[in-house]
Amino acid sequence: MLKSSFQEKLLSELAASKILTSQRYEEYLNILAATPESFLNLLENDPLITGEDLAQIKAKVLNLPYLNLEGQAINQEALKILPQHLAENYRLLIFSKSGDELSIALADPANYKALEAVEF
Repeated sequence: MLKSSFQEKLLSELAASKILTSQRYEEYLNILAATPESFLNLLENDPLITGEDLAQIKAKVLNLPYLNLEGQAINQEALKILPQHLAENYRLLIFSKSGDELSIALADPANYKALEAVEF
């Protein structure tokens, strides 16, 4: 489960970015207070919030760079560094390698287990 402060920041940023109306923001505040464990699932399934919008807001809240890899060339050698089952399980990929430095993309940057998995 995500920490409440992250969820609150995420919600505030969605409202500040005008992705949520003030009414919808208040509804989500009530949901967050009552059932924080279902909060992110509700956001991900909200037809008014695109996956792209949510990913950008998550990156902003977590102070991480946002990068859309759609249409980008991916280094095939970098892809082979992480076993496929781990990449699929944690929804991440290594898309670039320069010396000892790896560039990693996460489908969900708030997935702390994925972050732990790549700290190798």
